[in-house]
Order: sequence, then structure tokens, then C-alpha cells
Amino acid sequence: MAKPKRTFSADVGQRSIGTAGPDQIEYDLDNLFSALDPNALFKDGTAGGINTENMRAGAVTDTILGNRTVDQAIVDVESNTGTLTQLLSWIVKHIKAVKGNVVNWYDAAATSLSVLWDKFNGTTGHKHTGAVNDAPQIGMDGIADGAVTDAKIGNRIINQSQTPQDTGQITALLSGLANRIKTITGKVDWKIDPATTLEVTKAHMDAPAPHSGHETPSGAQAKVDAHSATTSGVHGVGSGAVVGTALTQTLTNKTLGSGTVLGADLDAGGKRVVNLGAPVASGDAVRKTDLDAHVGRTDNPHATTAAQVGALVSIDGVSSPGGNVDLVAGDYVVIAPDAANRKVTIATSGLAPLGHRHTGGSDGEKIGTTGIQPGAITADLLDPALMTGNLQLNEHRLMSVLDHPDGAVTEGKLADGAVTPRKISLGGQFEVYYDVASGAVEFRRPVDGIPFIHTETAFLGMLTHIEYV
Repeated sequence: MAKPKRTFSADVGQRSIGTAGPDQIEYDLDNLFSALDPNALFKDGTAGGINTENMRAGAVTDTILGNRTVDQAIVDVESNTGTLTQLLSWIVKHIKAVKGNVVNWYDAAATSLSVLWDKFNGTTGHKHTGAVNDAPQIGMDGIADGAVTDAKIGNRIINQSQTPQDTGQITALLSGLANRIKTITGKVDWKIDPATTLEVTKAHMDAPAPHSGHETPSGAQAKVDAHSATTSGVHGVGSGAVVGTALTQTLTNKTLGSGTVLGADLDAGGKRVVNLGAPVASGDAVRKTDLDAHVGRTDNPHATTAAQVGALVSIDGVSSPGGNVDLVAGDYVVIAPDAANRKVTIATSGLAPLGHRHTGGSDGEKIGTTGIQPGAITADLLDPALMTGNLQLNEHRLMSVLDHPDGAVTEGKLADGAVTPRKISLGGQFEVYYDVASGAVEFRRPVDGIPFIHTETAFLGMLTHIEYV
């Protein structure tokens, strides 16, 4: 698997099973990790690691390769395949050998191939004529075995009338051989085929009755007809039936003819049926190549709907085929997507649990004045048994008369300007008492002497006007 491909094929709304499930994701990740580990194996059993087809052209620069040290005396047997150091060492070893008497392969050579070519090329080079500066003639020892080809020998003319001889030039020897062939065949020319061969003649001579028992055309036809009707024991099949009968047989290296029909299921016995052609009709076998291409499609070739596979169609009536439905958090709501575990958690934030009493701890913060709607606290919601302090009323009207058990409204209980002439009058009469010891002033009802205005501290101001309206 030189280039791992993604096989995970899940679509939005598709069930997470098979190639759309977590096992297929694990399969793809294992292949990806194997591509990074040369000691690992891909899922198909091939060796892992990064191969040449996974590398960009030009990615292996000189810097990546690093320096190498060549060895002009390398003893490894030369080959077309080897490490970079081996290949370079073999090359410099042969460069040194070509240069001849040099210490190092990079030393200057005594001459160059260009100079040598001037002496050995076919046009201006020496021709071994034996003349001065033209090299000596080449003897037998200077010709390699097989060097004298037909082209070097050239054409010769055969003379079939030449008397055969054991020694002579090649033309005379070949002419003698042609003379003997003409004599043996009895033809006018040695090149004409004979009427028969020595092998056929010898077999005919050795036959016990070469001229008796010859087959007639009708007899030969009868044997052919009998052979055609035979259904077993022919063509090396043995006792089994030939192809096309109701019996079975073992076929080895046999080719079924066009139109052959099997009479029963073909059991491959765990073997593969190879070299299948591309399917054309609906009844043709499907090749693995075609199946892999179909499995790898992501365009829903079967037009499968979400309803058919029981997939989620929408969230609260909102759908987005092939896309995403976003959840937007409102006040005091937190949405936490968890893609790894395939879940979305929706929780409250800043709110105490149901049934809380706002005690100030984990039961909710205490409610301040801004947290109560006007008119929300009615008289029936106030429980005197639960009130441990005073009830302070600011800028509120009472639905009934406020009763003071002690009968006193002190200065500290009245707001500035709260005592109007109507508030301090009772039938137009009141009594003023001044306490010399404390300096306090009281305004009393004349009927029972109960004070309705009382200063708890010394009255140092000036009462300039009291009017009853």
C-alpha cells in the first residue's frame, strides 16, 4: 500500500457502522501510522514506511543526502544496484582503471579519450596496414572468437560441380558440400528439396509389411465418427467424461469454448477466479476493481435516505442536509460539544438548582432589591414568625393603619417634612410640654395626654408657626 487512502465513508446522518463506523476510522489511522513506521505493516500486509511514490520530486536535496566518502579500492562486486556510496565507489574505481597509471581516480590522466579517438576512429585512425604509424597487420591471435561474422566474411559463390576436398579455401569447401547434396538427392540442383528423406526411407524399409493394411477413406471416416461420439476416456481425460456431459471431471490447463454452459454451481475450492473481464450484462461477475470503486464512492449511489436507515433528520424541526445545525446558547446556558465522544452537553450556568432558597451558599445567592419585581411581595407572603429584625419601609404606602404599640412616633421614625399641619392637628388643639432636664419638647393630645410629637434630644430650634387647617 504505497499511498494509503481513506476508506472511512460516513456521511451526515449515516449510521456509524461498517465503513462509516469507528472501526473504519481505526483502520485508516493504523494505515497512516504504518506509513510513518518502516518496521510496521499496512493493513493489506505490505511493508510500511514512506516509499518513493510518497516523496515529492526534488525533495531529496544534497543537504538531505549528506556527504559520502567514495572508496576507489572497493572490493564489493560491481552491480547496477547498491547504496549511493557503493555506486559512487564503483564508478570512481573504474575511472581510475580507465586512466591507467594514476594514484587517485581524480588525478590527471596521461591522455584523453578524444586524443585516442583521433587514432582509432574509422576515418582518420590507423588501419593496420603495417605501414609506418598505421599499426601492424592483425594476426590470428589478434582476432577474438566470434569476431569474424558473416558480414566480415562477405558473400561467396557456390559451384556445385566442384570436386569435394578436405582442405581448401572456404569457397572450395562449400562448393564440394553442395556437390555431395546434389548427388544424394538426385536433383539437378542441390537446392531443390528431395522427394523423401532418409528418415522416412529407413522407417519404410524397417516396416514388417509396408505395403499392406493401409487405411481406406471410408474406414478412416468411421473411426472419426466413433471418436466424435465417445464421451469418456479420450484426450487424456482418463475414465472421466469430457466437457459437456452430465458427469464431472478435473480440468487442468483447459480452455472452455465460447457458449459453454455449466450444469451446476462452480466450486472454486477456496481458490480465486482471475482475469475476469469488465462486466457488461446484469448477470456478469463483478471484479474487485469495480467493487472497490463503488465502495469508495461518497455521492450516495443508492440514493439512500435518512429515513431508510433510521438516521436523525432534524433537531426540533431544523435540518441541514450535508451541513451542520448550530446550537446557540441563551442566558445562563452553556453548550459543550465533544466531537471525540460524539456528544453535546447542554447545561445551565450561574443558576442554582431547582428548589434552592437563596441562602447565599450553594443554594443560590441572596436576592437583592433589584431582583424583586414591584408588587411581587404581598402581605400573605410575609411570615412574622420568620422575621428576626425590623421591617424598614421606604417610600411605600400601607394598605392599613400603622399601629405603634407604645403609642409613640419619635423623631427618628419621621422623615424630614413628614409632619404637616394636618398630621399634627387633632381637633385644632394640642398641648406643648417642655422638659427642662432633657430639653425635649412634646406635643400631647389634650384628651388623654398621649404625646404624638416627641423630640428625644434637646429642642434647640425655633417653632415659628403652627397652624391648624
